[in-house]
Amino acid sequence: MKKLLTFFAALTLCAGLWANELENAKTAAVDEIDLAIVGVTDTDILAIANTAKTDINAATTKEDVETIKTLAIAKISALVTILTARQGIQNTEINMMI
Repeated sequence: MKKLLTFFAALTLCAGLWANELENAKTAAVDEIDLAIVGVTDTDILAIANTAKTDINAATTKEDVETIKTLAIAKISALVTILTARQGIQNTEINMMI
């Protein structure tokens, strides 16, 4: 009986540590996304960030959190680069294509 009780105590501790690791990963991922959008006002970029944060908070594994974060930051970075590159282009037609 004592061994069984010890086993369940260890299992409960492991589950608690796993949950803390997942929550810590979620917090860190959301913080990284927030950092990536500092000063951003573009609604498309902000929508990507908000969707990613919602998906991160719903994720059930650290791997899912990392995948969602990585994809969101890649999208955000690409859009910021495009928006920055098109600044100063006076041709309306070219800006619409971009």
